[in-house]
Amino acid sequence: MLPPLPGLPPSPQALGPAERLTERLWLRAPREQDLAALHEFHADPATHRYNPAGCLHALSDMQAELDRWLLHWQHHGFGYWLVCRRDQPEQVLGVGGVMRKRIDDRQAMNLHFRFHPQAWGQGYAAETACAALALAFEQLHEAEVLSVVRPANQPARRTLERAGLRLIGAWGDVPGQAASLIYEMNEACYLEQREAGACCRMPERAGR
Repeated sequence: MLPPLPGLPPSPQALGPAERLTERLWLRAPREQDLAALHEFHADPATHRYNPAGCLHALSDMQAELDRWLLHWQHHGFGYWLVCRRDQPEQVLGVGGVMRKRIDDRQAMNLHFRFHPQAWGQGYAAETACAALALAFEQLHEAEVLSVVRPANQPARRTLERAGLRLIGAWGDVPGQAASLIYEMNEACYLEQREAGACCRMPERAGR
């Protein structure tokens, strides 16, 4: 798989589930050799500030997580992407995308993203989320996409809302703590927003 070449149009492009280009990002399927880059930011406590389970200190824990992702890719043909800039394809900014996951006693399509602290505040999570929604609804023809977020995680909640997801309920997945929040986007809502030209509309960013 080759990195995106200079001169490619800036509009989002679907290159199949394993690779996708957005305005600024190259989203690709993970590989075994990505372990060290993934562990670098998953072991940083800042990236798990709102996660009751904490960060993945041990490399073996990250290996187990990567193995689950790779197995999902093998079984389903899609899954979480590694996120890189198109102009710096060798640098991993984070991970994001959709995977099948059990949420509140049902099998669902889960939208997830986690980024290196150095990549925060630049709209990469929203850009990745929008690409994941396009994959889910336009290529995989899913009925709905869910995302689970801790109630205190305001940055992630704003990202989900910017991408068009709406809060539909809560899930007591962490014993003894406040319930996580469940956000949802269904196919009808996605298509309605797309037709209106409002789907995943990004605010202008300085230095774009």
